[in-house]
Amino acid sequence: MPVLSSDHALCEAAHDTPRNAASGLRVCTGHANAAGNALASLPTIHANLALYLNAGGNGTGAGPIVTTSRDPGLRIDNAVAAARADIQQCLIGWADYGTTHRNDNPPTRRDLPTIATWIARRITWYLNDAKAADFATDLADTARRARSQRQHNHAATFTIGPCPEPDCTGTLITRLRPADSLLPSVIWCDASPLDDETGEQLHTWPAGEGWHTLGRKIYKRAIQ
Repeated sequence: MPVLSSDHALCEAAHDTPRNAASGLRVCTGHANAAGNALASLPTIHANLALYLNAGGNGTGAGPIVTTSRDPGLRIDNAVAAARADIQQCLIGWADYGTTHRNDNPPTRRDLPTIATWIARRITWYLNDAKAADFATDLADTARRARSQRQHNHAATFTIGPCPEPDCTGTLITRLRPADSLLPSVIWCDASPLDDETGEQLHTWPAGEGWHTLGRKIYKRAIQ
């Protein structure tokens, strides 16, 4: 049971200085808002972190690197993978809790956006449940830890396939950077010849509009 102060229950979540719970809830307005904001953002954060899974992007992976048995050349950033797993476990765990304790129908699908929407529609129940403090704190902490893995200078590097330029035996590589990066995403060939005057690679394309030009070249070479 919440501790009473005058005629108001105190927020059951941790505070340096006790705060009153919001009307009809077991946590304060701040914790309730933080839980709602985290719930809305977690599926998007989970999807965005996929860009940072490849630890070879810029050599700054936060955690130990492992090599998969399926693809010996793939290096995974374990800290990013753990953050994505935490998001999945958090949302699925709270959906399962609500299904059991509300005697409710489970989410129609098990993808994270559907699960988050299912919880959001019942968020008042969660915030007035005996586990309200755990619910609000878990969502906010999970979002905070996951956001910390979104490094501003982190780039993900992927192999596309053979270079489409005539007589070139190189392989196309793309480096995708976050939208807030000061450096652009780029596509280049690992065997590109260099310009005689500038010394820059000739077989290179900017990401974005470059995909259209590159796509036409790949198709043209494929049908030759």
